[in-house]
Amino acid sequence: VGDGSDLSPEQEAALRAAVEHGYYETPRETDVGDLADHLGVPRSTLTYRLRRAEEQLAKRFVADARLPDSAAGA
Repeated sequence: VGDGSDLSPEQEAALRAAVEHGYYETPRETDVGDLADHLGVPRSTLTYRLRRAEEQLAKRFVADARLPDSAAGA
């Protein structure tokens, strides 16, 4: 992130905090409620920002994964 992606600054901050605080670890080292408290935002706001960021990153990943196949067929 921080590379001119489509993430908003709020989404980038939420995602960065989630990674830094272990939200994506297995098992999780924090939960959405604690992370929202740390960031000073409502739980619903953090959940929305993370889901939108995850959606954009997943779509970009899938689109980027298709590029070599498309280029090979051209």
